[in-house]
Amino acid sequence: MRVVSRAYASSANFGPGFDVFAVALDAFYDEICVYPGASFLKVVGPYSRKIPGDIAKEFVKYMVSRFLDFFDLPPEPLGIYIYKGVPVGMGLGSSASSSVALIKALTVAYGVDTGVRELQYLASLGEEFVSGSRHIDNVSACINGGFVISSLEMGGVVVDPPPWLSIILLVPRKCPVYERGKTRFARSLLKECYSLEEFVYNLRRASFLLMGLAKGNPDFIRYGLSDKLVEPFRRSMIPFSENVINRIKEVEGVLGTYISGAGPTLALVVDRRVDEVIDNVKKVVWKGALDCDVVVSGVGGGVVSWVEE
Repeated sequence: MRVVSRAYASSANFGPGFDVFAVALDAFYDEICVYPGASFLKVVGPYSRKIPGDIAKEFVKYMVSRFLDFFDLPPEPLGIYIYKGVPVGMGLGSSASSSVALIKALTVAYGVDTGVRELQYLASLGEEFVSGSRHIDNVSACINGGFVISSLEMGGVVVDPPPWLSIILLVPRKCPVYERGKTRFARSLLKECYSLEEFVYNLRRASFLLMGLAKGNPDFIRYGLSDKLVEPFRRSMIPFSENVINRIKEVEGVLGTYISGAGPTLALVVDRRVDEVIDNVKKVVWKGALDCDVVVSGVGGGVVSWVEE
């Protein structure tokens, strides 16, 4: 018997929603299989080479240990098979998808009933292990699916986006390396204090963004996809110039852009004209000689698991 669990990629810091708004992406996913009674660890998939074997081993050991401690369960041999399908270090929730998929598979393998809050808490420990910060926006999107307002206390609230909403991802082919870790470095770029004007600006935009998503109003979404608190200070984390981003925003059908997570991926929120939009975006990428992949993603679902005999 084996338990299989799948968790999709995610994009956090959606517009002005730093550390709160995130969306699941169906373009990529991680899948983890747990074999009770076996004893092995195998990592495969298109992005498996980005994860050193010792790191994968320590990650699995840590997560299983915390899971067993949380539910006061005895250890037993486990075989772990990881399919790494989410790009690593690109701001697409790679560590969150692995953490959520592993914890979900363990709950099924051990027959443990968990609510969203417990699952979110345990998976957030994986984020802390990998990035040094126990943020929950990506984790919440992976667990719940859709667009989420993340909260450790409330377990995450899902806002169903309009069915026509798509995300175009500009994923750089090269991932920069940060000595202090990308997430830590990205947070160090932010100001310690913000003005009341900046705070009100983001609050207003976030409110319109949520209303736009809930009502399917593209004008509200376009107005809401703007941020003064975080993104201006993180432009150095993406390989796209302000001039290129402005040209992309001028493409008809593009409602707005934002830096996905801590970058370096740039996310474009688009309306119904996906095929037309992606052709025109590719022209901007080509003219700018940008070394990136252009990926179209729908809104992903929540984590799922099943048992195979």
